[in-house]
Amino acid sequence: MNIHWKILGWLYLSLGALSFFATCYFAYAIYSAGPGSFSPDVQRILIEGGYGTVLLILLAIASVGTLLTGWALLIMHRFARTFATIVAILGIFDVPFGTMLGIYTLWVLSQTKEGKMLTRNAVETFGER
Repeated sequence: MNIHWKILGWLYLSLGALSFFATCYFAYAIYSAGPGSFSPDVQRILIEGGYGTVLLILLAIASVGTLLTGWALLIMHRFARTFATIVAILGIFDVPFGTMLGIYTLWVLSQTKEGKMLTRNAVETFGER
């Protein structure tokens, strides 16, 4: 079952990298044309720019969280199970790939043997705290 943790780690790293590049492209698309560039109304320009900025910040946080989850799963860090559970539950609403990855993640995390391995590896790697 250890192979499933590595597969999950690489899948989350790939999804996080793609999300981060998509966020960067979205930022370029929004700010190169200028928010509200087709409208002369100043208030509309400020509102669209504000919404775009908030959306970009949320997308960047989500992609960094996904990257962090993939890294934690690959090295079998102590917080990997917690992060992966949170990201999987949130990812279920991201149809179709997030749903498939979320269900697969919850299936892998429900295996009890891996939880013991995760704890053992964390103690071997980082020491008893």
